[in-house]
Amino acid sequence: MGISEQGLETRPVRTREHFLFNLLNFLYFRRADGVRFLMEGGPFGIIVCIPYVALAEMYFFRQWRYFIVLEHRVVGVLALREEIRTLYISSLAVSPDCRRIGIATYALNHAAAVASKLCKEALELAVLKKNTPAVKLYEGQGYRVEEEKRRSFILRKQIMKPDPA
Repeated sequence: MGISEQGLETRPVRTREHFLFNLLNFLYFRRADGVRFLMEGGPFGIIVCIPYVALAEMYFFRQWRYFIVLEHRVVGVLALREEIRTLYISSLAVSPDCRRIGIATYALNHAAAVASKLCKEALELAVLKKNTPAVKLYEGQGYRVEEEKRRSFILRKQIMKPDPA
């Protein structure tokens, strides 16, 4: 079941929302029980989460961060890093209860539009080899394996140049 893009929007993350972005990135990358992990994990959940959120702030420094919003609810996060010839997708995560309905595809299309505006040659990202649903999604969107590492693939998608007309 897919969703209409009408209810979706991409909103830049404001500085005061960085903590929320980092926390959602952590929870969305975890299994579907990420929230339960924090609530029931007791001190261990907090011990894992707090350093991640703090380190994420350093990792995402000087990157463009976006919330993917569906009907006033944040359902995904996207972070982009500009490189010389490419735009690198450093994070794309969707809420576990909103997966497989087109939100990641919407985010990838947004990233492609940004890359095109910046006149980049390609989009790149890294994905774990064991994350087969994500690998299939990216390949279905035209990404190809650029490099194979021990546990991950570096995928690349060429950007179509806009018509000069």
